[in-house]
Amino acid sequence: MIEELEILTSKQFDGCLGDQESRRLNELLQNEQCRRTYVELSKLDYCMTKRELSPDARRTVVSTAAVQDRLLSLVGRASSGDAAATTSYRDDVTSQRRKFAGSQHIYWPMAAAALLMACGIGIVGSTLLDRESAPPLADVQEPHQPIAQPSQPVKPATTVASSDRPDAKSFAARIVALSRDASWEKDAGPRDFLLRLPVGERLKLARGVVKLELAADVFAVVTGPAEFEIMGPRQLQLYRGSLSGRSEEGDFSVQTPTAYVVDVGTAFAVSVDDRATTDVVVYEGEVHVKRTAQSDRLTRLTTGMTVRATTAGMASASEDDRRGLLQRDFNGERPDSLSENELSLVDVICGSAPNEFRAAGSIDPETGAWSTLPWAESKGVSDKACTGEVVSVPWNPWVHGVFLPRCDADALAVDLEGGHVAAPPMSGGAWGPIWARRKLQRSIDPLCNVLDSDAEGFWGAGTTTALFDRSRWVRDGVVGMHANVGITIDLHAIRQQYQRPLKTLRGVVAHLEKSHVSQPFHPQARTSFQIFVDGELRYQREGFCRLDGDAMFGADLLPQDRFLTLVVTDGGDGPIYDRVVLLDPIIELGREFAE
Repeated sequence: MIEELEILTSKQFDGCLGDQESRRLNELLQNEQCRRTYVELSKLDYCMTKRELSPDARRTVVSTAAVQDRLLSLVGRASSGDAAATTSYRDDVTSQRRKFAGSQHIYWPMAAAALLMACGIGIVGSTLLDRESAPPLADVQEPHQPIAQPSQPVKPATTVASSDRPDAKSFAARIVALSRDASWEKDAGPRDFLLRLPVGERLKLARGVVKLELAADVFAVVTGPAEFEIMGPRQLQLYRGSLSGRSEEGDFSVQTPTAYVVDVGTAFAVSVDDRATTDVVVYEGEVHVKRTAQSDRLTRLTTGMTVRATTAGMASASEDDRRGLLQRDFNGERPDSLSENELSLVDVICGSAPNEFRAAGSIDPETGAWSTLPWAESKGVSDKACTGEVVSVPWNPWVHGVFLPRCDADALAVDLEGGHVAAPPMSGGAWGPIWARRKLQRSIDPLCNVLDSDAEGFWGAGTTTALFDRSRWVRDGVVGMHANVGITIDLHAIRQQYQRPLKTLRGVVAHLEKSHVSQPFHPQARTSFQIFVDGELRYQREGFCRLDGDAMFGADLLPQDRFLTLVVTDGGDGPIYDRVVLLDPIIELGREFAE
């Protein structure tokens, strides 16, 4: 069936498909596997031909894409059974349209394929259009500039929303550290590859310790067995178990079955037993305890005070100091494979403090925030605000800034102090955050046995499975950067806090093109990786693809060096599937500075 599809598709693209063959192609496209294969063949055909169009033909392609969007929305309402396949297909085609909308090379059969695939077959699409009383589509004008250069100004650096109703495109919390003995109950662990938690996610920790970070420097250390739910960027629901909380700004609340606890300054602890009895103790600062969130009557606790709430009521506050019952803080445990003279780039990107070892982290290169939901965007390449401006990352003390380079620039801005480097060849467009993830034990990591499909994946289709497959072989962790992005690290800040000189950066760079776990359609997608220090090029690997294999990289770091910049670009052939990973990226530390 697939072989027949390939023959008919080839004839269609060559313009020699007969009426009978066209009907047969339409029949084959009823099959989901054939639809996916057809999309990939369309992409490959485009990449090999890149035929130019007249302005009139180009306007037709853009208009057809708009009709495709309309058909997709109608198909989605008419048939929810094929939603996963439709979403996957639409995201792929949308990314291709964005990628080539600003180019002189647009191949019209691909737009026709998009229109056909959007509704499964042409008959289905026309039927749905007749059924819906939708307003007519407006004429679509030819874009006057590439999509990669938006008219909107660059977004300022942001953190997760501080209100009780966070933006739908943001996470409300994330797991930053786990103990070695931590484990989750079955199907009750985090679902995000980077351990970020949306509002409403309920987790059951079977044993061990996990540290959560919420908005505005709010931290909670949960000790298992425990069950809790993320209610907002400053709210947790604790059903059972124990946690210690800390909030520098206050207004961090914990709801239990029998009490409502509001931290109005610094540190406290809450525990809930199997009978719903709640114990609250204050380490330092002040806490207010009520029966419910709506209750007007509250009990005020200050340093060293405690109170108990049961289903029968709340006892009077006492001076019984039980501050030693719970673990107040937890910074993770040094991996056995990481020596005292090594600083992992995973910890740098995660924002780990000295002697802290975080499990995962991410930075949105468009905003500098850690909290952006990847699936709030279309899968594939996204038309982010590729302004070329460097955005600060205020929550991370080691990252000076991140940026999305302009595809038409001669030089790239790489820091906030005016530093520039020569721009490598690129087409523009980017996808997902710059991320880092430490190698976790299977007992800790509930995603290890999850196989994603073509319609899913943290970094596009099939990537979660591919990333876990590669991470089995690392000794510490992985950093990911999809073209086209850059990150600049403040070496001076690291030296000052760690009180150690920095000698080298080393690791292995790999191209993780994996368009589908069982069907790698683009093993020759090329990308480039460069390392700059204060604008000086100290390493580069140009135009490499998955077929070229992995390569070791390294760069010496001198005492006077200030800014370390890592840049991944698409090599000029477009950013589709340009997924670059750095395996075990390590900064080697020297001896401690003399007093």
